[in-house]
Amino acid sequence: TVQQAAAPTQPRSQTRGAGQRGGAAVQRQPPAHAAGCRGGAVRLGLALYGADPTLERAARLAPVMSLCSRLMHVRDVAAGTRVGYGGSYTAQHATRIGILPLGYADGLPRAAAGRFQVSVEGQLAPLAGRVSMDLTAVDLGPDAAQVAGAEVLIFGRRHGQSRPIEELAEACGTIAYEILTGIGPRVGRVTVRRSA
Repeated sequence: TVQQAAAPTQPRSQTRGAGQRGGAAVQRQPPAHAAGCRGGAVRLGLALYGADPTLERAARLAPVMSLCSRLMHVRDVAAGTRVGYGGSYTAQHATRIGILPLGYADGLPRAAAGRFQVSVEGQLAPLAGRVSMDLTAVDLGPDAAQVAGAEVLIFGRRHGQSRPIEELAEACGTIAYEILTGIGPRVGRVTVRRSA
């Protein structure tokens, strides 16, 4: 903070934490950190993943992690069709439902059900019904052309699409840290290196 940066020589007992600052503090007070606070250290934390640690979505950070999947099954359903455990989602009109091979065991929070949209080949599609352990249904819409194999972006960036992780966290009533650390071991990891 500005006070900590202005008085870096005070005894540590008077400036608890002054020698260490988090990513949110760096974003809020960058001049203090650019000045090179004597003996200070910056713990970037969530900012390393390109997520905004201030919870204000004011940062212009590029995400370094994306969660993607592909539709494993697509089915046209009639109006009134109930979808998912307990039939918690009812199609209001004839529509196309897509199934993702991704559920809460993989890190997609159950709380996202009915509150979040994924991007299916650039088109937003709401989650339809409950997020189950291994599968999640999405309502692609009545005029959808997507078929099994279509790419789905849950959060991050891919092929010009962007879905901020903060939106998923907000929809679930949690923070981006929890989403990022909750990605399960069944989810494949692909490391992409880009030259500067």
